[in-house]
Amino acid sequence: MYELTIAGLFIVFFSISDNYVGEVIGCKTRKLFMNNMYFKHISLLFFIYFAVDLTNEENKHPLITIRNTFILWSFYIIFIRMETVYLGICISLLVAYYILEKYKTYLLHHDKSEYDQKIDSLNQISDYIVIIFFIPLVIGFYKYYKEERKIYKDSFNLVKFILGHKKCK
Repeated sequence: MYELTIAGLFIVFFSISDNYVGEVIGCKTRKLFMNNMYFKHISLLFFIYFAVDLTNEENKHPLITIRNTFILWSFYIIFIRMETVYLGICISLLVAYYILEKYKTYLLHHDKSEYDQKIDSLNQISDYIVIIFFIPLVIGFYKYYKEERKIYKDSFNLVKFILGHKKCK
């Protein structure tokens, strides 16, 4: 069910983490990306919108795609503002969920009646993964938030925490 959305999230995550386009754009634009966190997030929102739209097999209303874009962006913000161990756990759970959903889709396109019981079991496992996913997500985000408050003390700014800093302390 969520495999296309997760695929879109992975496209965003790996594209940004690889900094794929950084050196192929003009110097002024590169400086804008390097120095302006608002511009980075606006660009990220556009990127997510198009990734969601391109991975969407249905013809959904653009406002639904915009809503989904902001939901994914919010998850992305939480996702990248976690302690590393919790990030690893969450990525592992998302990959497991994605593979499980692909496997269910595979089974559904074959003799469905033969695999009904297996699909039911896989649905239960998928549900558990989704529930379990939120535990390290919340804990990891909260721990990172507490650590950032401790590091920045009186100069802590929630907007900068959410959007990111140009330089890490």
